[in-house]
Amino acid sequence: TEETEGKLKWLEKCLHELSSEIRQIIVRYYQGEKREKIENRQKLADNLGIPQTALRNRAVRLRDKLEGCITN
Repeated sequence: TEETEGKLKWLEKCLHELSSEIRQIIVRYYQGEKREKIENRQKLADNLGIPQTALRNRAVRLRDKLEGCITN
């Protein structure tokens, strides 16, 4: 729909306002389906040297920031 397309354009704009490192974290966090997503998140946490709970908290904060950017 037009609304969805508009939100996707804003999401792309908001993502590009993030540093490349942060953008890569949030994109990688949501990549994959089911088991692949779980494995990707474990690898991402390992690469960052943080527990998965810390990664989850970081992703939630980033998602909230992106949602705020899109709605504003």
